[in-house]
Amino acid sequence: MSLDQTDMHLFGTMIEYWGREKGLSYFRKLAENDPSMRRGKTLQAQILGAGEVHIAPWLYGYRPLAMKREGAPVDISLLKPVLSVPTYLLLAKNAAHRHTAALFIDWALSQDGIMKLFAEELGRGVPRTGYKDTFPELNASQYLVVEPAKIGPRYEEYEKLYCSIFKHC
Repeated sequence: MSLDQTDMHLFGTMIEYWGREKGLSYFRKLAENDPSMRRGKTLQAQILGAGEVHIAPWLYGYRPLAMKREGAPVDISLLKPVLSVPTYLLLAKNAAHRHTAALFIDWALSQDGIMKLFAEELGRGVPRTGYKDTFPELNASQYLVVEPAKIGPRYEEYEKLYCSIFKHC
């Protein structure tokens, strides 16, 4: 099994979702399997495809599915709950060229903007509808979203717990 060394945000989300006692119990039992702690989802997908590990539970689904299309001996199964990690496009408060940046953001979020590339070319999930579904097997009826406003204030606590449970920091 492979887990990412930097998945404290996912760990914290699951602790919040299941409750502290149940969540910590689960992760302690998971640690008994002596997972290979690696850094990076792409690396984890590659070692999974190479057969070095047999499971990598928190990969971004598009990566193993793209590898599968290229002939790699991998497949996916969506765990419940299906975790979703939002990506943000932000405009700095004191940006030197804030109007240019605002125009870029308008384009990026438009129907023909960068979301089209992410959705149709890269197979990434995007919040806008109307694109060709590259990997329909990744669609879930419900997602558990990693909420930075909820996890952020307790991140250091979750980082210490994650590192102590999986003994990698």
